[in-house]
Amino acid sequence: MKPHDRPSGRAFHFSELLAAAFVIMIATPLVMHCWQGSAAILRDEKRNAAAFPSLPAKDRPIRIFVRELDAYLRDNYGLRNWLLTSYNVVKYRVFGNYDTGSGHVLLSKNRWMYYTQFEQIDAYRGRYIVPESQLKQFSDGLKHQYDVVTSRGMTYVAVIAPNKQSICPENLPDWAQRSLGSGATDQILRYVKQRYPEITVIDTRHGVRKAKHLAPLFVPTDIHWTSPAGYFANAEIIPALQKANANIPDPSPWSEYAVISQQDVGGDLSALTNLRSNMRETTYAVTKRGGFRSRRDPASPYMQLPTLDSFHPTFVYKIDDDRLPRALVFRNSFFTALMPFFSEHFRETVVLWRDFDTAYIDRVHPDIVVRQFLEMELFQVTPEILKQAAERPRSSENR
Repeated sequence: MKPHDRPSGRAFHFSELLAAAFVIMIATPLVMHCWQGSAAILRDEKRNAAAFPSLPAKDRPIRIFVRELDAYLRDNYGLRNWLLTSYNVVKYRVFGNYDTGSGHVLLSKNRWMYYTQFEQIDAYRGRYIVPESQLKQFSDGLKHQYDVVTSRGMTYVAVIAPNKQSICPENLPDWAQRSLGSGATDQILRYVKQRYPEITVIDTRHGVRKAKHLAPLFVPTDIHWTSPAGYFANAEIIPALQKANANIPDPSPWSEYAVISQQDVGGDLSALTNLRSNMRETTYAVTKRGGFRSRRDPASPYMQLPTLDSFHPTFVYKIDDDRLPRALVFRNSFFTALMPFFSEHFRETVVLWRDFDTAYIDRVHPDIVVRQFLEMELFQVTPEILKQAAERPRSSENR
C-alpha cells in the first residue's frame, strides 16, 4: 500500500467513533430492557405484553419458541414507547402525516381517529353479509341470557352502545362514507328481532344520533362516547324498562344539566398510536342542577364481588327509596358515561365490568338485569366473510 493510500488519522478515528456509536445504539435497548425488566401490561395499547416463552421441548417445536420470542422482544425491548412516540411525533409534527402504521386506528378528516379492529369500518359500510351461523350464535346467546333471567322472575334487556362511526360518520374518509348495503349491526339486530321477538334489545344509536346538535357526543382522539351521549342513551333505555316496572321514574330533562369542557391530553386512540402526550383533546363532563340523586356506596357488600382485575372495578350506587327496583348491569367501558344517569332510577345499581354470569345474578337478586354490548362486539370477521367480500365485484365498492 502506498503512503497516500493509507487512511488518514482523522478518517480512522471517525470510523472508530462511528462504530462505537453504532454499538451503543444497538446495545442501549438491550441494556434498558435488562434494567427495567419485562412489561406486564401495555397500558396505552390496552393489552397484556407478550411473556417470555417456555424453552423448546419434545412437544414444543423450536419454531414456536422463535415466534413467541419475537413477539416478546417486540413488546419488551428497551425504550420501546419512547422510540415509537418519537417516530410518530416526527411524522405528525414535521410531515403532517397521521398514518402511524397502527392496524387498528384510521386517521381521518379534521384529525378524527376511528377504531378499525374487527373490520368495523367495512362492517359499518355494509360490505359484509353476516353468515347464518354467526347470526344464530349471537341470537342464541341472547336467548340463553334471557331465559336465565326471566326464569328467576326478573327483567332482562340488552343494550347496544354505538361505534363512533355510527354516530359521527361525517369525519370518515369519503370512501368510508359510501354505503355498500345493510351494515352488520342492522343485519344482526334484525335477525334477533325476527328469531326472538320476546327479547328487548335497546339500540341506542338512533336516540344518540338525534342529539348531535345538542352536545358533543364523541371527540376526535377517543373511541368512547362522551358523558352527554350517556344522558341521551339513558333516555332511550329507561322508557323500555318502565314497561316492565312502572315504579321507575322518568329521566330528568336535559335542561337540568350543564356540560363542562376542559382540555386534556389525547384520548385512547391517540395512545394507541403513541401520540397521546403530543395531542390535545377536549373532554366533556356533565353536572346536574341540585346534584345527582344517587350516590356511590363503597361500603356495599356487592363491592366485595370478585372482579376481573384492578382495571375492571365494580361500582354500586344507592338511593334511599324502597319503592324503586334494584338493577344489575354487566357492562364494558362505554357504560361509564351512562352510570350517573342510569343509577338515578334505582334504589341500588350494581355495575360489574364482566360478561354475563349467573352466579352474580344469584348473589345480587336484582329486579332488572342489563347486559350492555358494544356495537363492535356483535360482529367478528371470519374466513367465510372475508372470502365472500373478496368475491364481491370491485366496481360495487365505489372506492
